Amino acid sequence: VDKINQVLSFIQAQNKMDDKTDTSKTLGGEYSMLLAENKLRTALQQNYILDDNRSIRSLSDLGIAFNKTGTLIFDEKKFQHALETNFDATVDFMAGDGTSYGIVTNLARAVNALSASGTGILSNQKNNYNSRLRDINGQIEKKEKHVADRSEALKQKLAKAQSALTALQGQTNYFQGGG
Repeated sequence: VDKINQVLSFIQAQNKMDDKTDTSKTLGGEYSMLLAENKLRTALQQNYILDDNRSIRSLSDLGIAFNKTGTLIFDEKKFQHALETNFDATVDFMAGDGTSYGIVTNLARAVNALSASGTGILSNQKNNYNSRLRDINGQIEKKEKHVADRSEALKQKLAKAQSALTALQGQTNYFQGGG
């Protein structure tokens, strides 16, 4: 619960923005952050409310629930009671079968969907940012080349103008000198 709360609190802090927020130090509104929070919450909200055969139907039956701040609260006594009275059902609800159900399985799938190398949401976002960065760097290089070319052209024009001015001064001196 503490580790999940750390992650959820980090995401919430990144998304918390107002008119004084230094946006260079936050990921506020970043789609991948919002999606990460959603995936984690969805994984934690697995329930079997309609399954009358289960004694543990949701995390709240184990003393784990979301509070008003969007993080989890943990009632250790309720959890301990669930373990003592429904150990197998508690383990089944939390661990599941390792592939299709269980809170741990759901969290593992959510984290994998977020972080899988090459296919995860965060990996895709990284690739998108790198692509945008390459595009911006390409634009900068084009602008720098344009500025350098323009500078060279202006230097050549200035040299021609100075040469013409020197020639005019020479003619002026010739005519003023009596020629």
